[in-house]
Amino acid sequence: MLDAATKEELIAAISRLSESLFGAPEKAPFAVDVDRYKDDWRIRFQNNLRDRAPGSFMIGRYNTIVVGSKDPEIQRRRFEFPISANELVETFLSRDTLSAGLPNRSQSWLERFFADTMDWLHQPRSSEGTELAAENDRLAPDDTQQQVDFPYWPLVGRPKVGYSIIPKATFRSILEYATNHQLSAIVSAEGASKTSTALDVMLDDRDDYRVFHPGFFVVACRSYDQAVRKCAEFNERKGPEKGFRGIVLRSFDEVLREIVPRFRSSAERAARKGFGSEIEAVYADPSNAHVEVINQYRHQIQCELGWRGDRERGFDRTIRDSTIILTTHGLVQNWFRAGGTRYWLHPQFEEWLSARNNLDYEIERQIRGQIQYETQLSWVLHDECSMADLMTIHSRDEVAWVNKFVASVPNFKNLRLTDRFEAFERYPKDGGALSFDHMLNIAEARYTEQDLININPDVEPFGVNNSPNSPYVRIKGQQCYVRIRDWPMTPRH
Repeated sequence: MLDAATKEELIAAISRLSESLFGAPEKAPFAVDVDRYKDDWRIRFQNNLRDRAPGSFMIGRYNTIVVGSKDPEIQRRRFEFPISANELVETFLSRDTLSAGLPNRSQSWLERFFADTMDWLHQPRSSEGTELAAENDRLAPDDTQQQVDFPYWPLVGRPKVGYSIIPKATFRSILEYATNHQLSAIVSAEGASKTSTALDVMLDDRDDYRVFHPGFFVVACRSYDQAVRKCAEFNERKGPEKGFRGIVLRSFDEVLREIVPRFRSSAERAARKGFGSEIEAVYADPSNAHVEVINQYRHQIQCELGWRGDRERGFDRTIRDSTIILTTHGLVQNWFRAGGTRYWLHPQFEEWLSARNNLDYEIERQIRGQIQYETQLSWVLHDECSMADLMTIHSRDEVAWVNKFVASVPNFKNLRLTDRFEAFERYPKDGGALSFDHMLNIAEARYTEQDLININPDVEPFGVNNSPNSPYVRIKGQQCYVRIRDWPMTPRH
C-alpha cells in the first residue's frame, strides 16, 4: 500500500505525464486514484474536467486506458502510455519521477509479444510436483537441460539461459514443432535468429521429411539484392558446414531486364501479340537476338540445379539435394503457374511449348509432368512476410465491375489469355476502366460476398491523430473485399 503523501505525488506525476501525452485535462484523461487490485497496480482516470462519474482505468501489464465514458469524443480516442500501469507505478517508486527515463514511444504488439516470450523463457521452473515435471525429469538427458511447461507446446526443451538473450536450442525446438506442419508462421522481433534457426531445421531434416517430399530447398527474400547477399553469406559460413551450396535463381523478367531495361511482363502486351505470356512471345521467334542471351543464363542455371545437359536430359538428384535456392517472394508465389519461370528453366521447355501450341495434348501432358516433378519444392522459407504477401484487397466498385464482366463472358475460367483479352476489349468500359492485368488479378482472387468488409478505424485507432482530417479516419465506411492469398497452399508439384 502507498502512504498518503506518496500516493498524492504519484497521482500528480501520472497526471503530468497524461497531459504531455494526450493534452490538457479540459479535454483529456488525468489520474485521480491509484490502488492495488489482486497483484497488480490499478490507475483510475477522470476523462476530463467535465466528467462527474470517473470510470476509466489502466491496470497491470496493460499500457492503454480502458475508457469508461458515453462521450463519443472520448470513446473514439486511444490513450496509450509508453509503459504499463505496473511499470509506471514501480518506476515512480524507484525514481520519484516520471518526467525522465521513459521510452519515447510505446511498444508495438510485436515487441510486447517478444518481451512476453522472453519472460517465459527466463522464468524459473514452475512445474515441480506435477506430472509434467516428472515427465520432464524423465526425458531430460542430463542436468544441463531444463523442461518448461509452455501453454502452446508441451515438453519443450530449454537449456539454462546464462548470458543468452534467447536460448538457441529452445528456439530450435519450437521451430521443429512448427515445421512439422505443412504451413507454419514464425513471428518474433528482429535479431531473434528466425531465418538462421529455421534454415538449420530445414537442412538437418531430422525427421527425413525430404525422403517423402523430394524437391528443392528454397529461401525467398524481399529482393534479388538481398538474395545475393544471403547466398554469399550462406556459402561462406553455413553452407560448407552443412554440406550445401547456395545459388541465386532469377526470374525470366529479371534476366530479360539486363537486356531490356525496366522490362516487366504484361499479360495485356502478350495477349495483344497473340500469346499467352511474355515468355512465349520471346521464344516464338527463334531469330530473336534476346533468346540467345537469356539462354546462356538458362543453361548455366540448369547445370547448377542438376540437369546434365540438353541432349541427355538427365537430372542429377544428388545435386538438387545439396543445393539451396535463394530467390524472391514473387518467384516463389508464382511457382505454380504453368508456362512461367519454373517451366522456362527446364531443358524441355521448348518441347513443352511446341506440343502445347500444336495441340498435342498427350505429349504436352507427359512433358508437363516431367517438368513439375523435377522442379517441385520440398521446403520453402518465405523470409520477412508482409501483409501484401498474405492477402489481397480491392475496392467494392472494382470487384463489382470485374464480377459483372466475368459473368458476361461464357466459360471465362477456361478461356485462353488471348480470348479473355478480346472479350475485355469489347466490353463497355463505363469511364475509368481497369487495366487488363488488374482485372485478371481481381478475377483470380475469387472474392465472395463473405469477403466484403466495412472499414472501421475505431476497431484499431492509430496514434493520437484521430481527428476528422486523419487519413485513417477519412476512410471510415468505405467497403473493400479482402481475401487470404492461397499461394502457400497451392501445390508445388
